[in-house]
Amino acid sequence: MNQSVVDRKQRLLKRHEHRKRKTTEKSNECEQRVSASIANPEIRKFHIAVAEWPFYNCSCCDQLWYKRSVLRAKKLRFSNPNMLKYLRVDSVEWICWSCYEHLRKNKVPLCAVDNGMSFPVKPDFFDLNELECRLLAPRLAFQKLIEPSRGKQLKIRGNIVNVPADVNTTISILPRLPNQSRTIKV
Repeated sequence: MNQSVVDRKQRLLKRHEHRKRKTTEKSNECEQRVSASIANPEIRKFHIAVAEWPFYNCSCCDQLWYKRSVLRAKKLRFSNPNMLKYLRVDSVEWICWSCYEHLRKNKVPLCAVDNGMSFPVKPDFFDLNELECRLLAPRLAFQKLIEPSRGKQLKIRGNIVNVPADVNTTISILPRLPNQSRTIKV
């Protein structure tokens, strides 16, 4: 097997394990929070179902789905073994309903990763903080934010104006070396 394919499968497996761990942590935390605040069991079930984020990763299209939108990939593995080539990692357990319907009919799913519909891998050097993102943004957004009389969220009042910015000069001088920044570490 090609080394890049093996590396990709290992990255996908690590990402899946991380998402699975985060899912269980979030659902346990949510259940504890909701059960402590609500006495009615039906309302508690509703709040638990609504509070859960889409943590279930489809092994065919690599999209995140809610629990009710996926089913176990084991069911498809037994019913249609020749479609296993479209499931990327053997240990991933979930598949979305749209991919399942296509695979059940022996068709390639429209959003399948093998159909060329994958997201590009984000390089490591794109882990920028908010200030760096603003400095490199090709457009500067100007908007008027106001605090409403009730609630904590801010509202946008009026139009949003996008001003093009020439970031070539900013890109050419960043990152600055410590001796060029003219700052003193304390």
